[in-house]
Amino acid sequence: KVARLPHKDRSEVLKILKKEVRKRSGRNMGDAPVEVVK
Repeated sequence: KVARLPHKDRSEVLKILKKEVRKRSGRNMGDAPVEVVK
């Protein structure tokens, strides 16, 4: 879905995704790096 969005929207979505991923990975995997967003 992210790839289809314009660059500006992508940057905003990525910021949100990073926050969500940090919350989820923080609970599940501890100090796991956010590689999924890349």
